[in-house]
Amino acid sequence: MITLEDAKILINVGREAVLSRFEGTDFDPEESIKERFSERRGAFTTLISHEDGSFRGCVGVPYPEFPLWKAVIKSSVSAWFEDPRFPVMGRDAMDKVIWELSILTPPMSVGGVEGIKVGEHGLLIECCGRRGVVATQSGE
Repeated sequence: MITLEDAKILINVGREAVLSRFEGTDFDPEESIKERFSERRGAFTTLISHEDGSFRGCVGVPYPEFPLWKAVIKSSVSAWFEDPRFPVMGRDAMDKVIWELSILTPPMSVGGVEGIKVGEHGLLIECCGRRGVVATQSGE
């Protein structure tokens, strides 16, 4: 279970990784963070403009390929620098965006459309060499 404190730590890990990239270095978190977030999980980082609420980047690691701390670094750096839908932001934008972090459970088959629980399951969709995650909402 990810707590609010965990989320704050992980968002800071993502921010520090982006700042390090601006400095031309690789961010290496403390061993205590690596130990605390060592479980392999998927993660998505979404960047949203403070000014108008528009998306500025959203990239993730959908499969549990890496320890969570590393998935957060990869998704954060990719959302900032590599999302082809948006121009790359400068360092001055660090305090002008809201950072959202989604931690994924391992993908599982739900047995077809009838097994999807709206509001509970997200969908991993793959086609033509591209993939994305869609959150289902209950509309309430």
